[in-house]
Amino acid sequence: MQVQPVAIVKSLKGSEIGVWEKDYNNTITGESFDNMVYPEFKGYHGNLFWVTLETTESPITIISETPNLYLPLFKPAKPQHVAGGTFPAFHGGDISFL
Repeated sequence: MQVQPVAIVKSLKGSEIGVWEKDYNNTITGESFDNMVYPEFKGYHGNLFWVTLETTESPITIISETPNLYLPLFKPAKPQHVAGGTFPAFHGGDISFL
């Protein structure tokens, strides 16, 4: 459960709280025109309350009371044509909590 079902956009207003389900995809924002699958799977997910990750072994559920928790999940590929500071720095691991 989280507030925003998409990768974080700081200026996004009016998101609804809810349970969101996303299948794994490798969409690169602004470049995956032949295979656009939204919302993107990789990136930062904000205001997380709980998450269940479906793995090949078994589901992993994480629950937290920490307000404003972010889940960086995998690292999106860098777009080929990126200008200025439009591609943020990402963490070094595949799963972490901020």
